[in-house]
Amino acid sequence: MPRNIAKIRLPFPHPHLNPNRMQGRHWGVTSAMKKTAREVGYFAAMEAFNNHEFHFNHLLPMRVRIGLFSPDGLRRDEDNIVSSLKSYQDGIFDYLDWDDSAIRRKEVVTHNVRRPDGMIYYILYQLGG
Repeated sequence: MPRNIAKIRLPFPHPHLNPNRMQGRHWGVTSAMKKTAREVGYFAAMEAFNNHEFHFNHLLPMRVRIGLFSPDGLRRDEDNIVSSLKSYQDGIFDYLDWDDSAIRRKEVVTHNVRRPDGMIYYILYQLGG
């Protein structure tokens, strides 16, 4: 049965992917990290979509809910978390063969549960599809 919601599990982003931490770093350092994160996003999407039939309507906007489990229990700035996840998102949408401009709304939910390695849930969904 087709579904219009997908839950993708991702590792907590490397601190150097945070836009506030990139200042002064050579572009080659962050470029390699971004490429790796994009590949991680691609394969995480492949794993999430494996053996499931998802039906996303290309005419409807995509929405994203980001579940954040911090590795250290510290609060994170929402804008920086979303920016840190950009390369993951690019990989996910590469797998879907979609342009990530289809995203019309992002919501970040911070969970007050500390996880030793941290974790991100990236949930894609559509309304009315």
